[in-house]
Amino acid sequence: MSPALLVALGASAGVLLVAVGLQGIEPVVSVTRTRRRIRATTAEPATPARPARSGPAVRTGAALGTLLAGSESRRRRRADQDLPSLLDQVTRQLRAGAALPGAVQAAAAGRTEPSTARLAADLAARTPLAAAVREWRGACPTAARDLASAALVLAADAGGSVAAVLDGVTETLRDRVALDREVAALASQARASAAV
Repeated sequence: MSPALLVALGASAGVLLVAVGLQGIEPVVSVTRTRRRIRATTAEPATPARPARSGPAVRTGAALGTLLAGSESRRRRRADQDLPSLLDQVTRQLRAGAALPGAVQAAAAGRTEPSTARLAADLAARTPLAAAVREWRGACPTAARDLASAALVLAADAGGSVAAVLDGVTETLRDRVALDREVAALASQARASAAV
């Protein structure tokens, strides 16, 4: 089975375990918050909320869902961080005289990310560039991949100075990656300050 399918099955199992554990229980957090808001605006007496049950199925499902969501998020972040390097290689191939499909295939060939390796395999099998790039974008949909795939598909359709366009997209993606790293560093500093 593919890793993406395993993640999807695991997430589904986590959701089912949480649903089984919480069956018949109203959402205590949202009800409590709503009651607090009502109390703050009106003078009616408040009724106490029922305590939530936390059985093994709920705890297991919540832990599994959190673990799988975190790993998927990390995988997408790594794929986005690798994207500027991929586009740099495509640009170098184009400047060396390669055609766009060949340049994308050569740049994607040595990658470890599964959907990028599949992109190289699709292009080696003579799949049209636009179809292969759309499938690549759909395998791990992120804003960075949307931008890169739109630039590649537009370049395949319109032609022109593809290397210059990809340089601009690469610079934008590098700025995004740097901003994401800065946000992560600031969030880490804030957590460390809160712990002290």
